Amino acid sequence: MISPGVIGSVRLETEPAPCSQCGSTSRVGRGLCLKCLLYRGLGEETYDDETLHNVLDEIDVRDADWRLGNYQILDEIGRGGMGVIYRARQRHSRRVVALKRILAYHSDSRETLVRFRREAEAAASLDHPNILPIYEVGETEDGLPYFSMKLATGGSLLESQVTLQEDSRRSIALMAKVSRAVQYAHAHGILHRDLKPGNILLDGHGEPMVSDFGLAKWLETSSDITRTLTIFGTPGYIAPEQAHGPASDLKPTADVYSLGAILFDLLTGRPPFLGEHALSVIQQAAEKAAPKVRSIKPTLDRDLETICARCLEREPNARYSSAGELAEDLERWLEGRPIIARPVSAPVRVWRWSKRNRKLASSLAMIVILGIAGLVTAISTSRLTSIVQNAELARHSVIVTPFEDLDELSTSTTSAQAVTASYMDSLTKTKGIHAISFPSDANNTDPWSPDDWRRIGSKANVRMILSGTVRQREGRQRIAVHLIETASGAVVSTWLLDTDSIAETAKSSAAKISGKLGVGSSIKIQQALLTFDGNASALGGTKNPKAREFCERGRELFSRYKLQDVDNAIKLFREAVRLDPNYSLAHAMLGSACQARAQTDSSYDWRKDADTATTTALKLTPTLPEAYRARVGTLRRYGQWRAAIDPGLTAYELDPTSARTAAIL
Repeated sequence: MISPGVIGSVRLETEPAPCSQCGSTSRVGRGLCLKCLLYRGLGEETYDDETLHNVLDEIDVRDADWRLGNYQILDEIGRGGMGVIYRARQRHSRRVVALKRILAYHSDSRETLVRFRREAEAAASLDHPNILPIYEVGETEDGLPYFSMKLATGGSLLESQVTLQEDSRRSIALMAKVSRAVQYAHAHGILHRDLKPGNILLDGHGEPMVSDFGLAKWLETSSDITRTLTIFGTPGYIAPEQAHGPASDLKPTADVYSLGAILFDLLTGRPPFLGEHALSVIQQAAEKAAPKVRSIKPTLDRDLETICARCLEREPNARYSSAGELAEDLERWLEGRPIIARPVSAPVRVWRWSKRNRKLASSLAMIVILGIAGLVTAISTSRLTSIVQNAELARHSVIVTPFEDLDELSTSTTSAQAVTASYMDSLTKTKGIHAISFPSDANNTDPWSPDDWRRIGSKANVRMILSGTVRQREGRQRIAVHLIETASGAVVSTWLLDTDSIAETAKSSAAKISGKLGVGSSIKIQQALLTFDGNASALGGTKNPKAREFCERGRELFSRYKLQDVDNAIKLFREAVRLDPNYSLAHAMLGSACQARAQTDSSYDWRKDADTATTTALKLTPTLPEAYRARVGTLRRYGQWRAAIDPGLTAYELDPTSARTAAIL
């Protein structure tokens, strides 16, 4: 039997090339393009998808007698958590439209009914060429509301992302029109609150249309429904204040943030923040500054980076004050004019004044330079010696935090205290190392948090932190040791050691630590079971940018935990490992995704695929935490709960900062 992965590979390799004239891959005999033949038969001089759809829809289907109100249902084109969308034909005008109907099982939900009617009312009250028009609002015979709207034959920005990513001018032109449409909605008192690529539709001519006002909020009113957590918007595209604050406080700047997130996605191929789940994405948006566009795609224009950064400011007052201002800057960029978001800075103004007043500027500059030089010399002379001494001492300093006993989840057990004391003693006796004990009054500090690592190091004025765990494993002590650089909060080295003598192991490890601190040592380090340098999150990578793109996109889809998204994620992970068979992280993610698929599909042996992918990941990178997490999932699926504990603990030992590992355990 040919596996699905093989079938997918064959399909990718044998799929016909797109038609050079219309882009279609449909073929009839002798390689002729089916779509071009249809256009020629219709006598159309231009390639217009909307015209083709309208002509085909004129064909009556005798069996298609399912109707909703005044509409004949042709087929289903979309479905979400609240409603289903059909392609339908209006009986008298024979106009083909999109018809949205609420799902039957929501009929008893007052909240969902209010939200559905809110969408119809909000969109119907707006008349703008780039807002999807509502034609008619009605109810079915059983009282369920529906409304008809213009059929967008060009799909959405979500489906066009790959194409648009290669054409930044096209992306900017589209977003300028979308921003104008959103500004029009704001001017009429309506806040969208759920702007994302999937809600920006394209008509047959490629013009954008803002749709799905299901979360729309009238700016002058407030309602309990706008405060419901389950409908607060789409993580990755909503403003931080929308997820954490009351809906009544939201301003148009919330939609400006979403527009910036969409623009970021179109330019880079990914949202500003990625995470394993929705809460992780929301937390990042609230706590971290959005990444720079050029850090992901360095070839992009700096002005575009400035526009995105202005939209994605965490503080609403720091963003564009309106969608209209954003649209104006996007249009300025398209026309090659200076953007508003980057006014002339103070240093530039000083430079221009200096060019106009060269003699006076030279004199002032000389006075300032001589004054600063004299001040620096005076201060440096008195403090230079002490600074050098303190810097040299700090460069060779390490603070030892309490080791954690994983068997008891405590740092105060006999075993944990013995390991902590042994490492402190060994480092103190190692020549050239200045070892500091963790202060007893810092019990409220979590020594596993990168932020606390930086805080501990800054307070103690040390270069490194030593942290770790201990547990019983197969009759021996398993010690995990992490050496952390306090300046960045990053793990420099990690190694696992199974030992019968804690004292000898600590003495041996001190040699490795002294090497990292730049201190010579003649002690030979004990061979570690697993060891690696750097952060656990950087393991298992690839040098193939295309494979990395497939894997990152797959991780994003897999984090949504929807059936279709999991299937698509599996395809992307398979493609990533096809492009780079040594990409261990992609193998591990494929294993996790296949495990998730096994829960819902018993017709195929997903467990076998999961086990194969996980085994390959561990073989390629034995220190990859994601592979051990995938191994836990595989063992759980086989009901081997006790056997799953050890790889789960190993994943935690390798990457103790992972909340996902802790949750699995």
